[in-house]
Amino acid sequence: MWRKTTEGLQITAKGSKEGKKQVRFLVGIAHGGGVVLCQQVEGRIKGVDFARIISSGVYESAIAQSADPSSRTVVQDNCPVQNSLPARNAFEHLGIDLFKIPARSPDINCIENLFALVKRELRKDAQKNEIKKETKEQFTQRVAKTLDNFDKTKINSLINSLPNRVKKLIELHGDHIPY
Repeated sequence: MWRKTTEGLQITAKGSKEGKKQVRFLVGIAHGGGVVLCQQVEGRIKGVDFARIISSGVYESAIAQSADPSSRTVVQDNCPVQNSLPARNAFEHLGIDLFKIPARSPDINCIENLFALVKRELRKDAQKNEIKKETKEQFTQRVAKTLDNFDKTKINSLINSLPNRVKKLIELHGDHIPY
């Protein structure tokens, strides 16, 4: 989230709060590849818009950057835009299989874990560089730079930790994992 310069700096991962504008990115990560997809998206998108993005080649490029490009499976949550008929058809046309994780399951959604880490990095960067106010464009550039330069080993660790997180969720009978 980006706030107007008169409102001071505040970073949140999700949600729309009064007086704030969202800076949206389509982000994909892959083991061994790090952030393989980082594309800013303007405004709200619908299923047909997402299908156009899929067909544009960004997913093909992202898959090519992964450690195993022969694996053509994309993990995604239950976002209605991502699961719309046009989007599913676009994935199918490219021969990409979808693995859907349950809605509201941040403990097993690696991208949500990444967003939490990116948010922390953005906050540290703002403190280190004493950023008190910035334009939306400056914030957007800072988010893109943070995503593009995010440590691949941390992303690999996130992905590698998934079996342990699933095991812990089973032990907790589906309750959130305490961090």
